[in-house]
Amino acid sequence: MYLKIVSLGWMAEKPIPDLSLVRQDRETYTIRIKDQGERLVEVRDHGLKGDNHFWVMKNPPVSLAIPHLLVRESLVHLLGQANQFLMENEDWKLFIKDGWRPVALQEDRYQYNRGKLQQEHPDWSPEEVDKRMQGWFTRVMGGDALRTAPPPHCTGAAVDVVLQDHRDGQLIPMGGGPGRNWPDLYEQEEEKRDLSLEEKEFQRNRRILFWTMVLSGFAPNPTEWWHYSWGDQMWAGWYKAPAAIYGLVETINGD
Repeated sequence: MYLKIVSLGWMAEKPIPDLSLVRQDRETYTIRIKDQGERLVEVRDHGLKGDNHFWVMKNPPVSLAIPHLLVRESLVHLLGQANQFLMENEDWKLFIKDGWRPVALQEDRYQYNRGKLQQEHPDWSPEEVDKRMQGWFTRVMGGDALRTAPPPHCTGAAVDVVLQDHRDGQLIPMGGGPGRNWPDLYEQEEEKRDLSLEEKEFQRNRRILFWTMVLSGFAPNPTEWWHYSWGDQMWAGWYKAPAAIYGLVETINGD
């Protein structure tokens, strides 16, 4: 594990690479899947903290949400190593906000957010709305495509993760909002202008999360600073693996 040979100070100073080309890549979902049949496990049973984003009380009721935080079994060991590194070096820890999603929940959230985006931009054509959604929420494809190109969260290989102060439980500020969620946003902004002190803090924190996860073996999502995966098609594309090792999981029991 590369975390053993780097320091947190190195991470804080190491820029996140330009992910522009990765954002343009549409070949990821053509990578073949050779599922290893690994089961889903609850991350909170393995010393990790979190709450399912769609289940917590502060969100509007989401009828298809589940209370669980489930991932493929191998991921909990990698997440545990990343968590231990943060706790030993910064008194921070990982806080998991989402893992496996049922297909019905994924499609429901896609349609909800698509409708919201269309409402906010009534002048956009349906094609423009679909294009804008590509970098925000993965659509559930019908037919064979559901199995050959499943949404990352529907494989159990993806997590949405933030940083939390281990001492007081406060979430670490990362910045964000519409149009500001690329992991490398502040690297690109810094090339054009001086960053504010607050933006420098966001940049530092995103770097620490990025390098902690990548050096633990995870692949980043180039459009969402909080999304990382291990074993799915996005991971296979990032690491040039011949195949993804996790595909669609339709039920909690893995059927």
